[in-house]
Amino acid sequence: MNNTSRTAHVRSARKSRLAPFLVCIATVLGLPVHAAVSLPDTPMQTNNGVPPNIWFILDDSGSMASTFMPDDVPDTAPNRIETQTYTRNTIYYNPGSTYRGWQSADGSFMADTPYTAVFNSTTVASGGTTNLNGATQTFYIPFTTITDFADSRQYSRYQFLTDGTVTKCDWRTTTPVGYNTCTNNVTSFSWPGGITRTLTQEKQNFANWFSYHRTRTKVAKAGASYAFNDTSVFNADNDYRVGFTTIWQRNEFPIPVTNDNGLFRGNNPGENRRVWFDRLFAAGASGRTPLLPALTRAGQYFEGTANTGPWGPQPTASQFECRQNFSILTTDGFWNDGATAVGNSDNTAGSAITRPDGPPYTYAPARPFQDNWTNTLADVAMHYWKRDLRTDLINTVPASASNPAFWQHMVTFGISIGLKGTLDPKTDLPALTSGAKVWPNPTDVEDLERIDDLFHAAVNGRGAFVAAGNPDEFADGLGNAL
Repeated sequence: MNNTSRTAHVRSARKSRLAPFLVCIATVLGLPVHAAVSLPDTPMQTNNGVPPNIWFILDDSGSMASTFMPDDVPDTAPNRIETQTYTRNTIYYNPGSTYRGWQSADGSFMADTPYTAVFNSTTVASGGTTNLNGATQTFYIPFTTITDFADSRQYSRYQFLTDGTVTKCDWRTTTPVGYNTCTNNVTSFSWPGGITRTLTQEKQNFANWFSYHRTRTKVAKAGASYAFNDTSVFNADNDYRVGFTTIWQRNEFPIPVTNDNGLFRGNNPGENRRVWFDRLFAAGASGRTPLLPALTRAGQYFEGTANTGPWGPQPTASQFECRQNFSILTTDGFWNDGATAVGNSDNTAGSAITRPDGPPYTYAPARPFQDNWTNTLADVAMHYWKRDLRTDLINTVPASASNPAFWQHMVTFGISIGLKGTLDPKTDLPALTSGAKVWPNPTDVEDLERIDDLFHAAVNGRGAFVAAGNPDEFADGLGNAL
């Protein structure tokens, strides 16, 4: 992945979602508070306010160890090359990207791995290694003039052979038909975007892809490590408190409020930021996909009142009422295990919530939030958005035009790794708001409508949704959420 260009793109495109901290700062300082604020074009300086809580939820289901994405990779013909070209299998090797190791807590990148000693593991960047010279390594690159990505004849086949040389073959239409028009001993490579590499450099890039980006969970870890190292967000002028968990609640790291106020900093062993990265990099992949209980636990976590919980370390009666709470749920598939019992929350009116200055708020079912389905991800997100999670605290959480909640609540972000639902988040929200379209039923069968449910959860939770089809989109989507 070309991390340099990715970071520049994120910085130029991003508007801070944490801008409402101006309101919270005003509360702390005793200044007038308004119901909404405008989002500025630059990241908010929050070091004098109350740092927000971010609860990052990684999908650690078994499918995250897969070496292909999406689940049903689109076929090619006449030859079946789809799993070995990035145009179909979106996490396969793409020479147009420059792959690097995961980015550690101190901002450094993990070391390049030699072509002769890449990591075997589908989940971690450590342990046993493999010599890629032991077998031919193949990838297919589309012609620049390609008209049909399903037509394997419009691809060039590159192979790193076991003798250390490289061949490039194009499709031959005369006998013998197939990839039989070949150039042997290729020593230099040129790719779109002005990328040129020597043979040694190309093999190094392939080795880094294999070690750090070959599977869904490695893509997610790489993207998360880059996003949580983005200095336009995480810098000396911005304070955050970040926790880590997985959908199976393995390797969990609650926001460490009793250590340095839970702030996301410190690169030494045992310090908050270092521990968070260690937990991220150590996560495995097994089991089904229990998203419903995972998001439910996130909401319950933010209801906690103990001084060791997300509102601490202050005693319950002294906790900051204006602290914001964000959950980021990542997944590569449909929820298919576990349950929740929140009911049809987005189609049920809420209770009146009051504030010191201004009118009360009561959630009334309305488009694009409501639907006819019960106990969905969207219902969980609404359940922990529309309710006052801390009725013992004054309701002075900063609000905005996109999120009018002034009470203690949870904002939900959703990132789908590789799968897109039946709805297009970029174009269908107006139709869902007008009633021209309705939310499909995610409860009947396990299908793409459950990705729509994750999109719906982000709408109900006043967050954002990203369907990331490749590593760059995952990193950008997570970066924009932050």
